[in-house]
Amino acid sequence: MSASIDQYNQFLRSLTATRVGTYFDDPGVAVEDVPESELRDVYGSWVAMIMVAGNSLKTTLKAHFQSRPVREVMKRRNGEEGDIPSARIHDFIKELLNLCAGQLKVELERGHSDAGISLPLLLSGIDELFYSSSRESRHVIDQWTIVSPAHQVRIVFSHDTEILDERAIESLELSDPRAAQEAEGDMDLL
Repeated sequence: MSASIDQYNQFLRSLTATRVGTYFDDPGVAVEDVPESELRDVYGSWVAMIMVAGNSLKTTLKAHFQSRPVREVMKRRNGEEGDIPSARIHDFIKELLNLCAGQLKVELERGHSDAGISLPLLLSGIDELFYSSSRESRHVIDQWTIVSPAHQVRIVFSHDTEILDERAIESLELSDPRAAQEAEGDMDLL
């Protein structure tokens, strides 16, 4: 089945939920829409971002988060006591995005579209006020929340995708991110 923009959005939502569920060790992770009345630029103290770019599209994937809840997840998950340095929390989220971008790159290349990945970046959440995304018809923007009930953590994800070749998007054969992750096996993440 070829991919539409809606399928691309759903793929990214499923991909982020699958990765968060695995690395938060929470099979109950859910995806929720950000209600129209709550759409805004700043969702957390921090925003991590990564870009995947190729001949057919350019996607900037972002994770908006607060450090304290992620720190608590890491402490419980790793059985650690004491404080976890902020730099490790930031690296954890950046690596989570890196894994998502890697899977997206694989999907694009399976669809015969060369792609590359940037290094993940971390910015203060307030810096989002200075980021302006294009509202052209070639741009697709989506925002969603990943909720981890086991840890009571919410991370807002978003993507801003510029479509460079609509035919290439339509010819993508997006796989189920859960199946791809199961094929990879377990990985330690920080």
